[in-house]
Amino acid sequence: MSLQTVEQQMGYILKAIFETNLPVKEFEKAKKILPDLFEEDGIFDNDTGLQALRLLADQLDTIDYKKARSELYYLYDMKTVQEAGGFYEVYMLGKPMKSIDQLYEEQPVLYHQTEMKCFQCGSHDDVIDFVQGDKEHQLCSPCRTKMFMEGRK
Repeated sequence: MSLQTVEQQMGYILKAIFETNLPVKEFEKAKKILPDLFEEDGIFDNDTGLQALRLLADQLDTIDYKKARSELYYLYDMKTVQEAGGFYEVYMLGKPMKSIDQLYEEQPVLYHQTEMKCFQCGSHDDVIDFVQGDKEHQLCSPCRTKMFMEGRK
């Protein structure tokens, strides 16, 4: 679980609902509602985002909540908080998507009190621990993506 800024949390949620093929009018409505669901300068975790998604879904007419929740879980696992900040800039501010290198330079990373280190590359960014089979892993988002893609072969 990672910690996110308001913008990063909204980026995750906007990307998740975008992936559900929400009609444009509903997506625009969601963009207007979403900022009111968060405190201005808070720090948020994944559970807060799921609660905000539930509140948002209650105010939208055509959203597939189960699909949006599934997309949000996927994004939390597979996309970094820096990428989520980029989603916010694209969907909320209408800016073009930046390269991952630019996002890593510009987006803040909020750490838990105890930092975890990726077993494969040593990064501290967006590292989660999980068990796959009988093996424990602590991997950052890019290493999780690589592991996931290798497992699909």
